[in-house]
Amino acid sequence: MTEGKLQNRAIVCTFFAPAYNYQPGYALLSGIAARLTNGDILGARFFAVLIGLMTALTGFFTLRKRYGYSCALTFSFLLLGYSQAIVHYRWIYPHAVVGLSLIGALAFIMRPPSEGNDWKAGAFLALGACSNLLAIHAVFASLLCRLKRPRSWLPIALPSTITFAFTIAYVYSQFGGWVLDDFVALKEMYSRYTNENASGIKVINNLFYFFVQDWTHLAILISIPFCLNKNSYKIVIAGIVVLLLLVKNRQNLPLFYYQALAIFPILVALLAVGSAQLIKRLRSSILRKKHFSFFEKFLLRFFPVSLAMMIGVINFPSVAKEALPVKIHPWVVHSSSDYEAAANWLNQRTTPEDIVIAHWNLAWLLKAKTADILMVTSWNGFSAGDFFRTPIPRERFLYPADLNQSVFFVVTELDEVWAFHEGQVKAFLSGSRLNEWPLVFQAGRVRIFKNPYKK
Repeated sequence: MTEGKLQNRAIVCTFFAPAYNYQPGYALLSGIAARLTNGDILGARFFAVLIGLMTALTGFFTLRKRYGYSCALTFSFLLLGYSQAIVHYRWIYPHAVVGLSLIGALAFIMRPPSEGNDWKAGAFLALGACSNLLAIHAVFASLLCRLKRPRSWLPIALPSTITFAFTIAYVYSQFGGWVLDDFVALKEMYSRYTNENASGIKVINNLFYFFVQDWTHLAILISIPFCLNKNSYKIVIAGIVVLLLLVKNRQNLPLFYYQALAIFPILVALLAVGSAQLIKRLRSSILRKKHFSFFEKFLLRFFPVSLAMMIGVINFPSVAKEALPVKIHPWVVHSSSDYEAAANWLNQRTTPEDIVIAHWNLAWLLKAKTADILMVTSWNGFSAGDFFRTPIPRERFLYPADLNQSVFFVVTELDEVWAFHEGQVKAFLSGSRLNEWPLVFQAGRVRIFKNPYKK
């Protein structure tokens, strides 16, 4: 996007396709951040970290004004110190902006209703709409928080609606009805996910397994009843509604936790507010029976803050050693040096006009044109899983995702654990002559095969 191209490697990008439905605002800013570090992913990751810090600050000022410093500090320390937050706020996922937009919107929705507060909430929600379609969930939850005040609905929903409408209109001006075709395919994909993951009582099972994944989420569940009061019920509404909408399409949300970043700040707010309400009740109950010193009162009041800080301190050695547990371990790069070595080898032997078949976990490092095996399968008329359930018409390709025209074929660990098992990928590969391609380079689990028929 920083070059003015709406392109997902070999295919035009409409931002509403199953293969890529992240929105252009986040993609553009991440691209600019990466360019500031000469195209290195470090810039985009720094931008992702800034979003986490902005979320912590937004939540801090939101909760401090309403619940005090102890609650606000508990929120900030836990948001930044929880192990999965440390992992995912360093990865490049636009879902984090939806979480930021929702906690920011709640800052104004929890204030007395007014036209100004509603427009400010809507502006925050528009940030999410610039980043990810999950912003629709955030807008829906925000409207429910103002359900009894119809005058608030327009200012809350309009900014996000305009954002999505502008994106669709601009993409339509570039590619015509393709954006509508992709939108239909995306809707069908999520309808299938809902039928597979949330039919019957499955949604209840999904919620159960989400909350029992660790002690932190169990504590969040326990905190919810303490937030069911006039001052906090809107946090409960926002949290439960968005979480329900997420687990309808993701029974494995604890594993692929990056999507939970859209709701994680609200969940942390529930824990911070709930623990503050609990401590408040304990203090009022205990103080009737026993006199406490100032120091003892201070310890009781700031116990949640201390616990949140302790979680971060405990995780710090793992962060320093780069040994934090990653739940999606089979789907991540295990040795970045292997990928860099493979990319350097390929860049020395290819030109910008060559085609290399490689997954995006390596392709972003290459100078050549790239396409992954799912695109190649779709180019050849085969179904390629959920991303390309119906083969993409060839006129939508910017260059041929053709195995026969490629110079090299790269097999990464993500291909082995995922891509090769999608749709009819194996059927396509079995009919190709890939087994005749010689292995010319290997770095760890990255293998490069050369096309012997390409001159």
